[in-house]
Amino acid sequence: MILLIVKVKSALSEEELLRRAKEREPQFKAFPGLVQKYYVKRGEGLYSGIYIWESGEALMAYKESDLAKSIPRL
Repeated sequence: MILLIVKVKSALSEEELLRRAKEREPQFKAFPGLVQKYYVKRGEGLYSGIYIWESGEALMAYKESDLAKSIPRL
């Protein structure tokens, strides 16, 4: 298993971030090799995404995917 942690600082409201996460949930659930994804609020405007992958190959496939490329920088 491979763990990827992404730290994000955002001016978006928590409600907007959750809305965007829910909107993309089906795409992530369908992505091969993704075991689990967590969202963590670390403070005001500070968040993390924690992704658990079956393998390094699955993580690399995600990083090169249209899904990963479609996520805007916050």
